[in-house]
Amino acid sequence: MALGILVWLASLGIAYAVGETGGIGRWNRWEDIRYFADPTVAESTKITNLNADLLDGYDSLYFGTASDVTALISSMATVEVSIATIELDIVTLESSMSTAESNISALQSSMSTVEADISTLQSSMVTVEASIVTIQASVDTFGSLAADETLSGDWDNTANPWADNEVAPGLTIDEGIINDTPIGASTPSTGVFTTLDAATLDTASLVASSDTKVTSFNADLLDGQDWDDGQDVVFGSTQAKQISTLAKTADYAVTTDDLGKSIRVTSGGTITMTFPSVGADEDGALLRYVKCGAGKLILDAADSDKVADSGAGGTIYNDVATQIFVPISFEYVHSIVTWVITGAMGTWVTTN
Repeated sequence: MALGILVWLASLGIAYAVGETGGIGRWNRWEDIRYFADPTVAESTKITNLNADLLDGYDSLYFGTASDVTALISSMATVEVSIATIELDIVTLESSMSTAESNISALQSSMSTVEADISTLQSSMVTVEASIVTIQASVDTFGSLAADETLSGDWDNTANPWADNEVAPGLTIDEGIINDTPIGASTPSTGVFTTLDAATLDTASLVASSDTKVTSFNADLLDGQDWDDGQDVVFGSTQAKQISTLAKTADYAVTTDDLGKSIRVTSGGTITMTFPSVGADEDGALLRYVKCGAGKLILDAADSDKVADSGAGGTIYNDVATQIFVPISFEYVHSIVTWVITGAMGTWVTTN
């Protein structure tokens, strides 16, 4: 088999012509291809010399070397790869353009929504402005109260009470109640007075003068207006005519509620009573203890208070077994933070 390769180089491409026994075929890579005239010999002619019998001595114009053909084929493969790459890039570009178009469409839709919101907001602002104008017009119609103006309804002035110069001193009020006392009444019908001053006391029943010697509290001072039987007279937080008692048989911490009481302690052993924690509010408070048993009774001061001449937080005790039913009374003097003995029986010893 005879193989012929025709090479033609042009400014726009490369063309090849390949011929086999029986004639020359054509393979075109570009449209701009150069065609050669058919061979002049008959198909039945036996070719013994390709150049002399077929190409008439122009073989160098129609054939290239084997290395040229190999290089040409390699170049064609490279061109084909480049074309495939370009085609892939074109597909990628088309996809990107499609995505961009979709994004542009979404953006246009969002802009349309924003424009609608702006339009709605502008409409609302117009409504608000109209309301402000209406309110301002209403405010402008407010005037001051005339001298003979009549007020009705419930007026609450708690936040801004009337000042003294805003109330007429000769104001006349018909009906109503002040501090649970009907207006115009001399005594309250309801309510409780928690404080009284000298101006509110009725001293008509106090018939004795300042230099009168009172020998009978009822006859000389109260003019027979004595209290009902059993009325208690407060003595500190206790009663003058009868002191409350509190019985104890074990250790006990006295509280301020026990002030003014007589605490009777009965025990055959040692027992401790602790004074209450007191301060300025309890200044002058009274307290009494009575040792009713043969055991030792210890009275312990709270905090840094003192008992008689004890040290701060000290104690006073009686441990004489034969001394039974012996009392000891105290008054709290806050200025010296001391429980001062106001009366006692038996033997009492202080400690530091």
